[in-house]
Amino acid sequence: WVLGLSALALIAIPLVFTRLLVFGGFTIPFGPTANAMGVSILLLLSIAYPSGKAFGWLNRAPLRTLGLWSYSIYLWQQLLCANPAFYGLQVVPTLLSFPFWIIMALGAGIASYYLIERPFLRLKARLPRHQLGAHDGGKK
Repeated sequence: WVLGLSALALIAIPLVFTRLLVFGGFTIPFGPTANAMGVSILLLLSIAYPSGKAFGWLNRAPLRTLGLWSYSIYLWQQLLCANPAFYGLQVVPTLLSFPFWIIMALGAGIASYYLIERPFLRLKARLPRHQLGAHDGGKK
């Protein structure tokens, strides 16, 4: 638990000093590095103790499902949350304004997971390994 608290401190201290105390006017050397180290430590702890009190909730069914959908959602949010001017639109359509683009990204991501990604994963499971480009190690 000491390592976990240290990780949280590495994340929180630079954020507190740079954002809350002086409204972003103060720079902490190595602040982003400290944040990255803290997140890395928390990630390693979650892998080492997946069913522990602190990280057990990450293995519950709703979060596992969200994890399956996450890459598809990520791809769609890149498209839908972009500045509409990037697409040549002068007026922001309602569906591309906040918070509607979040709903659109979730819907499109979930749909593309079930309609595109999952069928291809099933196809991949049915293909023999040599068709997937697996190296045979020079054995013939």
